[in-house]
Amino acid sequence: MMPHMEDEPKHFLEHLEDLRLTLIRIGVTLVASIMGCFIFIRPVLELFYRPMRMVGMDPKKDLLVLGVADPFMFTLMVSFFAGLTLSLPLVLYFLGLFVLPALKPEEKRMLWPSFALGALLFVAGVSFCYFIILPPSLKFFYDFSADLGFRAQWSVENYMSFVVQMLLAFGISFELPVVVLALAKLGLVDSRLLSGYRKHAIVAIVIISAIITPTSDIFTLSLMAAPMWVLYEICVWICRWMERKEARELA
Repeated sequence: MMPHMEDEPKHFLEHLEDLRLTLIRIGVTLVASIMGCFIFIRPVLELFYRPMRMVGMDPKKDLLVLGVADPFMFTLMVSFFAGLTLSLPLVLYFLGLFVLPALKPEEKRMLWPSFALGALLFVAGVSFCYFIILPPSLKFFYDFSADLGFRAQWSVENYMSFVVQMLLAFGISFELPVVVLALAKLGLVDSRLLSGYRKHAIVAIVIISAIITPTSDIFTLSLMAAPMWVLYEICVWICRWMERKEARELA
């Protein structure tokens, strides 16, 4: 019986061709998504203005354009971020197709759930920041300025940079369970190790939060570090559940 072509090892040039096709697919997907967001930038911008409206602020009164090219630059930035978020599932799908042939059967079974979980957690992090974190954060900084006797008026570029960086930071930080569970599945960490190094993990979380948050204030750092610590504790619990499941299967 003749073996399937997919089971035959590929030459180096064939792998390069697969990589080239994968990069082309990812590039086309990203460009199409970014261009789509750029064309429909008005409804996209309304999504970015919504956290301000949720706390009673008016973007038309509280946001200013200070530079000549600022509107064009922040439009590009918002289009890129929105396009990247929208195209993330397809990008992960193309990456999965590329690495799938090189994986062992048990690794193949883990691939798609890991990609799906990663995309879901990224969206969950962005949504958590958008609906839960951003509105009170904006309200806090706005009221703090008012308490000092200043009327807060932010530049559009500064506001958009703050929102995009916060959304990206939370989206990336919510990927922590995927990383920890992948290491646990590979046998590099276990629940005892994670529990034993909890204090070290908390210090690392605070340092990482300080690096990836757009501001250096303790308020924003706490908003970032607290969910990451909760996610870490969830990872410890999931690792324990996985270990008990494997122990039952072995027994």
